[in-house]
Amino acid sequence: MAGAGFLVLLALQSLFLGLRADTSVSQRLSSCADVYQTARDTDDRITWKQCVPLLGDAVLGQNWTVAVDTSQTYQQILGFGGAFTEAASYVFSLMNPDVQQEILNAYFGPTNSNLYTLGRVPIGSCDFSLGSYSYDDTAGDYSMEYFSIEHDQELIIPFIKQAVSLSEESGRTFKMFGSPWSPPAWMKKNGAMNGSAFEGLISDPQTQQAWALYISRFIREYRNTGIPVWAITPQNEPTSDGSECGSSRGDCEACQYTASYMKDFIKGYLGPQVKTDFPDITIMMLDDDKEHLNYWAREILDDADASQYIDGIGVHWYWVFEDFYRLDAVHDSYPSKFLLATEACNCHGVKLGDWSRGEKYGKDILGDLAHWVTGWVDWNLVLDTNGGPNHGENWCDAPLIANTTDGTTLYYQPPYWYMGHFTRFLPPGSTRVAVNTLEESDVQAVPFQLENGSIAVVVLNLSDSQYDYQIQLVQQNQFVVITLPSHSIQTVLIAA
Repeated sequence: MAGAGFLVLLALQSLFLGLRADTSVSQRLSSCADVYQTARDTDDRITWKQCVPLLGDAVLGQNWTVAVDTSQTYQQILGFGGAFTEAASYVFSLMNPDVQQEILNAYFGPTNSNLYTLGRVPIGSCDFSLGSYSYDDTAGDYSMEYFSIEHDQELIIPFIKQAVSLSEESGRTFKMFGSPWSPPAWMKKNGAMNGSAFEGLISDPQTQQAWALYISRFIREYRNTGIPVWAITPQNEPTSDGSECGSSRGDCEACQYTASYMKDFIKGYLGPQVKTDFPDITIMMLDDDKEHLNYWAREILDDADASQYIDGIGVHWYWVFEDFYRLDAVHDSYPSKFLLATEACNCHGVKLGDWSRGEKYGKDILGDLAHWVTGWVDWNLVLDTNGGPNHGENWCDAPLIANTTDGTTLYYQPPYWYMGHFTRFLPPGSTRVAVNTLEESDVQAVPFQLENGSIAVVVLNLSDSQYDYQIQLVQQNQFVVITLPSHSIQTVLIAA
């Protein structure tokens, strides 16, 4: 790839970098592209590498080209974040105060942080809880007289409030959304929170109305603590019966729905209850794997009585990892409903330093964002070295892994750094813009324009080969040439 023209460019870059020491950040950004890099087999972890000069008269075809066209715009970024499960909150509580602050700073701090602006919390227990619990175990309490979030006051709510406070002190607006795994046992056909019968919620109107009221009470009680609940989903993974845990302790919390049953619950009970009590609340449907996206969207959103209550659609990555074309199809059919990735993680235990798990995050986030998704919310913020606690023995990984035995050791996993290449550079309000590239299955790119006019391009290399590529700014007729190491991710930031 290193022809004569490219060698001249390298010489110019070297000359420019020699002058960089006397150049302020604002001056530097106005005349070059800042390259931040994370790469396997190096110490680079969102590391600033160089400021590459912007040059004129781009020559297409000399290298793999990322042609950025800001005249064509797509979706705006809503935000990025992670989940405040009871497991994450418990692990956080076991660490010493300095490490607790490090965890908070790693995700929510003002600098050297992944700058999260979204958070998810289970409504009641999930498998990543210390045990099963609900907010109202009093059978027949259809008016929710005994509803209480006292259980969450011990670990979960204090963790959330510290994160929200730090985020807001850093000048960012924070949004929380809640997702239930199961209604109280007395509302379910199988009489238990774990596992689910087919269409697991008891179908009589009194029970369905009580369940809608229960979710509305969650919003009210959490908001009363000062937590900014922005949205809810009707059910986490409504196609699941909870058997994926498959542990000696039984199934996970679950409540299975068909798309038709969910449609009837939304339009008959949940939508009217929640939107009457909280007109500003956002409701996202599905909250399940992409393989269900198209059918569930048609079933629910083609019904005007149900669709009126739905603002967005949540998707997971588990059973169908890619299939990004499904996102395009649903956006094209229902452009007023935003798409948000609401859960993802690597499971079957913790693998410290496993680079492929970071690359999987990078590939899914980039692919989602390139196909109309407005943000990406990880699963547990932090777990112990076993990948728990998890009362269903469904051990998983997390971007931060804590040694709860010594209370001082914190491991930053590759997914943390891969997420950071998006979360640190694409604040809410950033807009995806058009890109034209030559096909490279293992090298991918997605560009965004920030509200201040700057351009951020995230470039991912999953291959064993190094690539030289150029970013072309179509409107400015400028370009920059950059080297992308094997198994790496870069964010290239170009000021307006």
